[in-house]
Amino acid sequence: MTYYLTAAIAGIGGTAFMTGFVYLIAYITGRNYKVVMILGTMLTNRKHPDKTIITGMIAHYLIGVFFAIIYAWLWSRGIGSPALSDSLIFGALNGLFAMGFWYWFLMFHPNAPAIKLPDYLFVIGVGHLFFSTGTALCFSVLS
Repeated sequence: MTYYLTAAIAGIGGTAFMTGFVYLIAYITGRNYKVVMILGTMLTNRKHPDKTIITGMIAHYLIGVFFAIIYAWLWSRGIGSPALSDSLIFGALNGLFAMGFWYWFLMFHPNAPAIKLPDYLFVIGVGHLFFSTGTALCFSVLS
C-alpha cells in the first residue's frame, strides 16, 4: 500500500473517531453538535436529512482525508511523527484552524443553524485531538 493511500485510509479512521466523539457529546448533552448534519445543512441550504447527511458525510470525510495526507506529507519530511505527543500537537493546531473556519462559516452563512457557538467551537476543537490521534493510530497500524 502506498504511503499516501495509507494516509487516506488513516484519515477516514481518524474522521470516524472524531465524529464518534462529537456524536457522543451531542448525545450526552442533548445539544446539536452533529457536525455531519450541520455541515450538510449549510452546504446544501436544506434541512432534508437524507441529502444533508450524505453531503455532510462526504465533505467531512474528504476534509479528514485531506488533512491526513498533509500529516503524512509533514511526517515524511521529518516534521513530527504519528506518535501520540506529535499527534496531539497536530490536533491542537488542526482544531484551532477548524474553530476559526467554523466560526467564520457559521457567522457569515445566510441560513446557519441555531447553535451555541462557543460550546460548538470548543467541541470541534477537542474533537480534532481525537481526529489526529485516531489518524496517527490508524497510520501506525497500517504502515
